[in-house]
Amino acid sequence: MALLITHYADPGAFYARVEDFLMAHEIEHNLILSLARGLKLHPERSEQPPYLAAVESDGAVVLAALMTSPRGLILSRCADDAALEVLARHLRNFHPDLPAVQGANPLAAAFAERWMLLTGVWAEVYMQQRFYQLT
Repeated sequence: MALLITHYADPGAFYARVEDFLMAHEIEHNLILSLARGLKLHPERSEQPPYLAAVESDGAVVLAALMTSPRGLILSRCADDAALEVLARHLRNFHPDLPAVQGANPLAAAFAERWMLLTGVWAEVYMQQRFYQLT
């Protein structure tokens, strides 16, 4: 099964493609969902074009990523670990000076490890966060 990455210039097209995937785990994806919605509704508020990408396998989204400069990359959950390598290689062409990555652990750590191997840039944990859901 081949992995395909799509880089989106249009926030609305990105949101339309990844919404169902992200909504399946809404609490975990609240940050990327709210930023993607904001970019879709008000693209003019972003000073620089955001980095918006989805990695797919057999037509299904397995990873979504969003970055608004100068902030770091935000990762969704990942349904195929090989997608992290695909994303890292693609992102290197657009943002070789990636300032940070955030996402659930150990996913963010796995991406950072791939990034270090690919670019030679050292990474370290800056902050750990948790998700809470009130029911």
